[in-house]
Amino acid sequence: MIADKVDALLDLFRKRASVSIRSYRDLKEESSGKELICYTLGDVPRELIHAAHFTPAGIVGWPDPVGKAAAYLPSFCCSLMRTSLDIGIETEKGLISGLVLGHVCDTTRDFSGIWQRHVTMEFFHDWMPPKQMNKTSARAYAVSELRRFKTCLEAYSGAPISDDDLEASLAVYEKQRSLLHDLKELYRKVPGLLAGPDLYCVFKASLLTEAAIFNDKVGQLLRLLRDAPASPVFSARPVLITGKIPEPAQLLGVIEEAGLFVTDDDFLWGSRIIRNAMPSEGSPVNRMADRLLKSEPFPGYLYDRPARREFLLKLLEKSRAEGVIFWNPKFCEPYNFDYPDLKDLFAKTGIPTLLIETEIQSSGIEQLRTRIHAFSERLMQRAKPSPAEIERL
Repeated sequence: MIADKVDALLDLFRKRASVSIRSYRDLKEESSGKELICYTLGDVPRELIHAAHFTPAGIVGWPDPVGKAAAYLPSFCCSLMRTSLDIGIETEKGLISGLVLGHVCDTTRDFSGIWQRHVTMEFFHDWMPPKQMNKTSARAYAVSELRRFKTCLEAYSGAPISDDDLEASLAVYEKQRSLLHDLKELYRKVPGLLAGPDLYCVFKASLLTEAAIFNDKVGQLLRLLRDAPASPVFSARPVLITGKIPEPAQLLGVIEEAGLFVTDDDFLWGSRIIRNAMPSEGSPVNRMADRLLKSEPFPGYLYDRPARREFLLKLLEKSRAEGVIFWNPKFCEPYNFDYPDLKDLFAKTGIPTLLIETEIQSSGIEQLRTRIHAFSERLMQRAKPSPAEIERL
C-alpha cells in the first residue's frame, strides 16, 4: 500500500518534470490562473516573483529536437538555451507573461536580445548577479540588483511588494529547501529507498509546480518514505557528480545500472537549490543578497581563490565518493573551461574521473552507457581513497 502511494506521488513529479507546453498549462491552472513569470537557471530570486503575486516557473528547456530556435541561436550554443527559446516561441499567447533572464555566460547575454525580438511577452527582465563574488562591492551591487528587480516587478504588477509579502514568500521557499534537503538526506542515508532518477525528477518538478502545492506533495512523500519497509541491501560505489543539469535524465538510471550511487552533486536543479539556508538577520532584500553571495561556487562567476576546487574537494571528502563524474553540457564554456584544471586536481591522488558531455535530447545514450560501465569497472578494481589522500590535495 505504501509503495503504491509513493509511486503515485512520484508519477506526479515525473509528469511535471517531463517538460512540455502542458507543464506550463498545468502550472497556471493549479495557480488559479495567476500570471506565469518564467526564469532561467542562474540564481534568479524567484521569491521576489512569488511576492509580487505571480507564479514563478523555471524555463529549463525540453527534450524535443531544436525547432524554430535554430534560426536564431547557432548549433554551438547549448541545448538548454536553444530549447528554452523554443518554449518561448512555441507557447501560445497569454500562457506565459514574461521571462527573467539570469546573465551567467556569453550565451545568456546574447539570448536577451534574441528573446526580446522574437518572443512576444509583456514582461522581461535582465537579472545580472554579481560576477566577482569576493569583491567588497559585491554585496552592495547584489542589493541594488535585487531592488532593481523588485521595482520592475512592482511597475508591471501595479502594486508594491511589502516586506510582509516578501517575508511570506521567503518562508515558503525556505520550507521547500528544507523539505528537499530532508528528501536528499533520506536518499543518501537509505540507499535504494528512492531511485536517483526519481530524486532529481522531484527537484526539477519544484521549478514547475506551485510552491505551496509542491511543499504539500513532497511532505507527503517524505512521510511515506519514512514509513516504508526496509529496502533490500543496496551495494554500489559512491560517486560525486559535478555539472550544470542532470539531462538527459535517463543517464541517472544508467549510472545506477552500472553499480554506482550518486552520493552528492552540485546541479543547478539539485543540491545547489538546498545547500545554503536563508540568513535570519536583516531585511528581506539584504538576507537574499547574503544568501546569493554564500552560494556554492559556480563556474560563471569569478573568485579571488580556486573556490570551486576547494568546494569540490570538501564535497568529495564529506560524501565519501570514490570517483568523480563531470557532467558537462555540450558547448557550455564555463563548465568546459573549468574541466582540465579540476581533472588534474583529482588525478594527483589517483581519484578516477569521467567526463560526459550531454545535450537535453537523449541521443548518444548507448555510447555513454558503455563509458559509464567502463568507469564503474575501473572503480571496482581500486581501493577507496583514504581521508588522508583527499586531504593532501
